[in-house]
This record gives sequence, C-alpha cells and structure tokens, in this order.
Amino acid sequence: MSEREAERNRVSRLVGGVAVLAATGWQGVQTVCSVGPDGLLALCYLANLLLGAGMLCGSGLCVGVGFGWVLIAWPLWLVDTLVVRHFSVSCAMFHTVGLIAGLSALREVRVPRGIAWVAIPTGLAFFLLARWLTDPSLNINAAFHVQPGWNWAFPGLPESLGVQAVAYTLVFWYLPSLSRRVAAPRNRP
Repeated sequence: MSEREAERNRVSRLVGGVAVLAATGWQGVQTVCSVGPDGLLALCYLANLLLGAGMLCGSGLCVGVGFGWVLIAWPLWLVDTLVVRHFSVSCAMFHTVGLIAGLSALREVRVPRGIAWVAIPTGLAFFLLARWLTDPSLNINAAFHVQPGWNWAFPGLPESLGVQAVAYTLVFWYLPSLSRRVAAPRNRP
C-alpha cells in the first residue's frame, strides 16, 4: 500500500469517527428530549461512542466492541423502523453511519482476539442497569419484554435473551477473524 493510500485511509477513519460521534450526539439530544436521560442507557449509545472513539484513536478493541454491538443492534432497529414504524432521520443516521463507518474501520484497525470477554459482560451490565434504573415502559435494551415487532419470533423474554446470547457470542467470536480478512495489506498480521 502506498503512503498516499495509507494517508487517505487514515483520514477516512478519522472522518468516519467524527461522523459516528456527531450522529450519536444528534440522536442523544433527540432521545433526551423525547424519553429523558434514561434512553441514553441503550447499548446503541455506548456502541457508537466506542466505535467513534476507537476510530479516532485507532483502538482495535474499541472499534471491535462498538462495531459488534452496532451489528447486533442494526437488525433490531430496522425491524423497529419497518414494522413498528418508529422512524426519525436522527435515528436512521445514528444506526446507519455507525454500520458504514464500522465496516470501513475494519480495513484500518485490527480487532483483537478475545473481545468477547469485554463486550459480553459490558453488554450484560448495560442490560442490568437498564432493568434496575429505567422505567419498564421504556424497555431500554429489551430489559423488560420482547421489543414490539419481534413478538412473531419470540414468545417471551427468555427466548429473546437466548437468541441474543447466541448472537453476541457469534459476532464477537468471528469479528476478529473478519477484521483480519478485510484488513488493508499493511495491517495484516
């Protein structure tokens, strides 16, 4: 990879990080205005904050954990948007910018093996915090019941949590090898 191409990729990573953080800030303001600060305990916020910060500082751990959570949350948001019809431009930017920027970041930042040992306990902690600290009617992180729009797939919360546990395990198990496969040539081991 030429020096010019490496610099272009670095700038792309930095711009992507700023875009993710800007979209997160915009959606955060919208969330606080509509449901209050409890909404900020949604794992999506931590995912995008870690992803954006990881892109800015070149941290494979932050990019991996943040992007993994974005990957898991994206289909949940999509069903919420299409089936339940909860749509806002800020929410669409928040979820889509993270997905696109995260895919791009995998070329520049190596995701370390073993990120599941950080991502899964932290995700569980956010689930428990949402359960302990937020109003059940908000259902932050699906901590109280199956999200609307997913009732066709899951009869109850235990089944939903079981599928989420499998999804977390698969995403965080395979993400490091995926990052090595798509890495730019100078970033390969």
